[in-house]
Amino acid sequence: MRAYYKKVSQKAQKLDKEQLLKLIDGIVDENENLYSIFDSISAGILIVDNEFILKQSNTIAESRLSFNRPLDESRNNRLKLWELIDDNEIADFFKRCYLKNITNCNEDFSITTEGGSVRFITITMTPLVEDGNINNNGRIILIRDVTDKKNQDILLHRMENMAGLTNLAAGMAHDIKNPLGAISIH
Repeated sequence: MRAYYKKVSQKAQKLDKEQLLKLIDGIVDENENLYSIFDSISAGILIVDNEFILKQSNTIAESRLSFNRPLDESRNNRLKLWELIDDNEIADFFKRCYLKNITNCNEDFSITTEGGSVRFITITMTPLVEDGNINNNGRIILIRDVTDKKNQDILLHRMENMAGLTNLAAGMAHDIKNPLGAISIH
């Protein structure tokens, strides 16, 4: 559909008013669908340019990270992403990626929510692809809450430890029982 709109927009001068309105309505509908999908994704998404100026964000990203000012204000003032984030460790990560021109990376962080609970997040950064090409015009940052997975891993590790203790206890009981049985027989 995107190719269709590009082709039609090139010939927009030849279209009459009704055709132009139809074209604009189609573009608006497609844009609304894309924004709806963007906000419905379960991972937080931040899109930044090469200077780490925030271009776009979804509501999940805004709920996962703590920002020190409204994101609309940051776009207007062209603030760097790390200047917006309250968590120093995450802000330093973004600043380090900018200074070292890192485009592909993945890092885990623990954050404390307003309620006082600890959450674990994974931040993945990849280059922004436009028209099928990686042209270094920005980055997409995915923020995933991996707290449940971490808790399951901890529970699994504890269960493995308990299974090991159970085997150790069974082995010791066997080693104690055999000599006692031999003594009672003699």
